Amino acid sequence: MEDSIIHFNRRKHTNHEIFSSVESCATAIREKQRVSFQYFHLGFDSKPVPDYEAPITVDPLCLVFHNDQFYLIAYSPVRKAVRHYRLDRMLSAKCTDIPRSAEAEKHLKDADQYLSRIFNMYSGREETVTLEFAA
Repeated sequence: MEDSIIHFNRRKHTNHEIFSSVESCATAIREKQRVSFQYFHLGFDSKPVPDYEAPITVDPLCLVFHNDQFYLIAYSPVRKAVRHYRLDRMLSAKCTDIPRSAEAEKHLKDADQYLSRIFNMYSGREETVTLEFAA
């Protein structure tokens, strides 16, 4: 019977740097500075594998705790979009001396809308629709 059971998400991150990442991101938000970090995923051997060669530097907007995970919501100047990053997938997070961009400041007021779309699973393209009903 055990062979017929499928387990999802069995590998858990054990990134003990998460507390440091939370502190660095919170400081960057409070000081209105950019934050830099190395983003990774777990390889087949459960060891961290960097997602990018160089660290990511973003303009942090807010921290979110959802479903037992911490997320950083940030504006990416490279992608020119608001993105979210799991803090347990960050290494060497640090608050930089670079001020948060004016473009990021524009997205602060839209953070609630972004959070609703992402965490309520409405991340698709927005469409205007018309419903018709028979009388």
